[in-house]
Amino acid sequence: MNYFECGQDGFFTSTFMYVDCNQHLADNFFINNNIAVEFLEELDFNSKYKIIFVSVNDKKSYLFVKSMIELSDLMAERGYDDYEQVCRQIFDEEMKKRASKCIN
Repeated sequence: MNYFECGQDGFFTSTFMYVDCNQHLADNFFINNNIAVEFLEELDFNSKYKIIFVSVNDKKSYLFVKSMIELSDLMAERGYDDYEQVCRQIFDEEMKKRASKCIN
C-alpha cells in the first residue's frame, strides 16, 4: 500500500499521506481521474521519494484510491523496485507514532 488515510480534516474532506517519486507521477493520475486534491505538505524522504499530504473530498476518495493503485503499478513498470518496501517502512513508522500517542 502506498497511501495512508490520516483522518477527516473537515466535514467533507479527508487527509491522505502517500509516497511518490521526485517526478510527481501521481499528479497525472489525479488529472486523468478528474480528482481535485489540495496539496498540504511535501517532505523529502530520501533522494528518490517524497511523502505528500493532500486533502480530498470524501465523495472523490475512491478516485484517490484508484490513482494510488495506478501509481503503484507505474512505479513497478518504471523500475522503482524498492517502492513497496519504502512505503511499508514509512507507514510502519507512522503507525508506531500513532500508537505511542494512544498509549501515552
